[in-house]
Amino acid sequence: MFISGCTWIENRRVECASPYVSIGNQCCLDQNNNSICDENETQVLENNSNATQPVNGTVANHSGNFSNTPCPLPGEFVEFYGEGCHFCANMIPVVSQVENETGVHFRVLEVWYNNTNHDMLMQYADQIQRDCGALGVPAFINLRTNKSVCGEMSLQELGDFVQENKRCE
Repeated sequence: MFISGCTWIENRRVECASPYVSIGNQCCLDQNNNSICDENETQVLENNSNATQPVNGTVANHSGNFSNTPCPLPGEFVEFYGEGCHFCANMIPVVSQVENETGVHFRVLEVWYNNTNHDMLMQYADQIQRDCGALGVPAFINLRTNKSVCGEMSLQELGDFVQENKRCE
């Protein structure tokens, strides 16, 4: 059975007008036209692809009161998922809650139908296989620590991964 993913993707992501690309529930100005929000590119507030004042930072939609300022760089935490993967779909509310509670933002990359994102997944295949025992989705990696966790997990498990790999300098 094939699930298009449109319904659950829309619950978490926004539609962005070109030259912006959708990154989770934000839009990012794709200055080099590679369909990826690179660290040197800017994210704009959710549901506002025509924003005139982009914001730099990890979370543009945080609603919680955090005890400390988020330190991870934009794009430091990545979630690789497959469109139509039910385990990935089950992780959407978990990832959203972890983002809200920790102040980090996961760069969400679909890898089954997007060759560029698949190539990026393959760049980290060794690290993911080392930590998870296999390569699959959903897979979560911190690009600074090269640590990863995989599969459907609890809020506590993903939150612990973020806290253990969140680096402040």
